[in-house]
Amino acid sequence: MANIAIVTLIVSHGTVTNTKAMLESLGHTVSVILSSAATFATLVTFDLIMCVRGSDDATQSSVIASVVMAGVPLICGFPGVTTASNTPFHSLKLVTGSIGSGSESSESAVRVRVSHKYTNGLATTGTNIQVYPSATYAVAIATSQVSPNFTILADKPADNTRLSMLLAKKGVLNLDGVELGADVAYYSFCYGLNGYTADAKTIFERTINDFTIPKKLISGNVVDTNGGPAQRKVYAVNLTTNNVDGYTTSDVSGNYSLQLPDNTQHAIFCVDDVAAPLILVG
Repeated sequence: MANIAIVTLIVSHGTVTNTKAMLESLGHTVSVILSSAATFATLVTFDLIMCVRGSDDATQSSVIASVVMAGVPLICGFPGVTTASNTPFHSLKLVTGSIGSGSESSESAVRVRVSHKYTNGLATTGTNIQVYPSATYAVAIATSQVSPNFTILADKPADNTRLSMLLAKKGVLNLDGVELGADVAYYSFCYGLNGYTADAKTIFERTINDFTIPKKLISGNVVDTNGGPAQRKVYAVNLTTNNVDGYTTSDVSGNYSLQLPDNTQHAIFCVDDVAAPLILVG
């Protein structure tokens, strides 16, 4: 289980209380830290940082960003701040423009944008996941504001120009072309004033496990029936859960690599979109 720091503008706020209780119910150890008291030396000792009702302060956000670049993953959401122009996402240069309080809206769901292991089984693509038991504040980010290196997992119901779940994995480039030091997620529902649903809890659990469980590197080479290199979609199936834990596409030389959880066995296979349904590659 992970050792998690909740960094917040208001320690006693209901969003913090609910989020802390949710994380502890998953078996994690949780410490609540006031934004103004958060230091690099303190935060870098945690397995993961969550920002709940965050502070709109450039200096404080830069501290969190520096910890991310040192290798500590981040899950963040920013309803409740004044202008939200100085979030860790701005400091990490993943988001441009202001995520203003005027963007807040009363929501209770997000809409699945693509099939992904964090949301699979909770709702099909194009349908909603109920994340709050009743409507509470959420801030969905405009498409034009985000780095092209974010993976878009979900958007705002009835408005696909505003994004509710964004994922940037370690090593992707920010808007300045700098590689991220750790995984980063923006979840508009990382607020939870009215609590979280079981589905929201599942999303957090999957994300935290993916961000914090030690990884192993699996690599190999895909060839076609003639023995030549092949570009194909490559999948890693968890042999315990039968879920797809990772996927990629082999390059022009047939080479692929995948970062996978180090605590389970996987079957690696690829889809031959040209000649046959499946080719076993490892």
